[in-house]
Amino acid sequence: MENYSAFKDDSELDHYLNSLGIRNLFCVGLAGDYCVKATAESALRLGYRVFWVRPGIRSVSGEEGQAAQESSLLGCWPRSFVLVDEVSLVSGLLS
Repeated sequence: MENYSAFKDDSELDHYLNSLGIRNLFCVGLAGDYCVKATAESALRLGYRVFWVRPGIRSVSGEEGQAAQESSLLGCWPRSFVLVDEVSLVSGLLS
């Protein structure tokens, strides 16, 4: 089985981000229902706060598929998964 997550085995990237004190991740990219979702799930499992920047994500399965992914992630991690509707709001989220 292929692993689409940027975290792969949850180790190297996690250690690097922890060494920098990073605990918030902003997810954007193509294939929101594959790579972006897998990376977000890994990050959430590892304790990161994940900001899902909707304007910066496109899913292979289209808008309905993307909405289903968002709903699933939000349902599993309601305190750590944040939906962002406008890119201009990103800077204000960390203050």
